[in-house]
Amino acid sequence: MNSLVIKLRILSYVLFCFRQVLARSEICSVSSLCQLCRPDEITAKYCLRTGRRVELTCRETSDSTPIIRHRSCNRTAQDDLLYFFEFQVAMFIIGLSAFYISQRRKLRHQSLYDQRSRRGSIKQNNNSSIIRNDCL
Repeated sequence: MNSLVIKLRILSYVLFCFRQVLARSEICSVSSLCQLCRPDEITAKYCLRTGRRVELTCRETSDSTPIIRHRSCNRTAQDDLLYFFEFQVAMFIIGLSAFYISQRRKLRHQSLYDQRSRRGSIKQNNNSSIIRNDCL
């Protein structure tokens, strides 16, 4: 019986604290994009972790005056653009490598007839270019 009373008191205290937190809760909205911290803000709590910040406008109630706060954020728009271009360059290099490798395999695995006809067309092209140069 005594333990039940203690559990009920603890539960009522937790519920009381939870109501207090809900009563004091603020509604915050992001008012700016993520940006690098200014040199004078580097030592601020919100800039220590990532060196970037986002501005929040918070209100306790709908008719109260807004309070400006800051929070740490991970990436700025410039970071996203840089990551995008790095990804595009990496994909271009991978695609170029795949094309080169596939062309090498294609040449290596040609039949003997295809290899001879390819060599013959190369020789004909070289001879025709020599003849053309001589005619001019």
